[in-house]
Amino acid sequence: MVKIIARSGHALVYWRVENRVREQSVPEASGRYLYGSFDDWLIVAELLYSKVEFFFWNRFSRTKKLLMPLAWDVYHRMLVSASPNDPNCVVLLLASYSERFACWAPGLDNWHGVFMGEDAFVDAVFCNGLFYFVSSENNIYTIDSEAMISPMKEKDIHGGTRNNQLLRDCLRLHQVAMPVKPTRACMRRYLVESCGEVLLVCRLFWRGDGKFLTSRGFEVFKLDACQMIWVKMESLGDRILFVGRAGSRSFSAAELGSDIGNRIYFVNDEMHLLQQGTEWEDSSPKHC
Repeated sequence: MVKIIARSGHALVYWRVENRVREQSVPEASGRYLYGSFDDWLIVAELLYSKVEFFFWNRFSRTKKLLMPLAWDVYHRMLVSASPNDPNCVVLLLASYSERFACWAPGLDNWHGVFMGEDAFVDAVFCNGLFYFVSSENNIYTIDSEAMISPMKEKDIHGGTRNNQLLRDCLRLHQVAMPVKPTRACMRRYLVESCGEVLLVCRLFWRGDGKFLTSRGFEVFKLDACQMIWVKMESLGDRILFVGRAGSRSFSAAELGSDIGNRIYFVNDEMHLLQQGTEWEDSSPKHC
């Protein structure tokens, strides 16, 4: 678990592991956002008017990696296929209005925007070489990360139109059955990679006081990729899930030095972020 605060002109990161709290200074995050993490790398973002600049920072080697091109601030979530040291690393940005994503790979000068269709997906995750997108009907789009590299890097004299069409051609739609339906209610869906599996976390809520969502419960389903069926899970066992609009993760309770598994922790989103909006808005949590 990570906590970020500002002190003496730079940021401090706290995380709990093996029942101990560790502290590390991250001066590179001063005045910026810590946007997420991948393995040993922190994703640092800086808002520059209506655009955002991203880079990776390794908290152990204290090195900066992959300064990415500026992206529009309509994107609220980043997915990464591999370590920034991997030349086949692919980075995705998800748009707040659930109809497009932008993708980038090392060596490119710009992001490639891909339009998937109106309300095409509600969340996405990377697992076993594929990016997964889930729709409001519980169906799945997949796209192979390595198959994306060639279309992104192909020289396009048509201003990116051909690149984007080639990337759309890489998408695969899968109709996924759900024999046991979630309890009917207002619902938000999250995709989580856990132990090499894709989980669909359904958060049931009602609108409460009109500002924050009031959760009524959670139901979790595991994707059977061979049968293309969502299988309801009665228990998470040792797993602990952290879910939120800006990203979701799965951990083993034992690896965290805890004996409390079968838990879901979640970010209580504000109502204005239910359909659209990004973390860059004034009412969102402030940067470091």
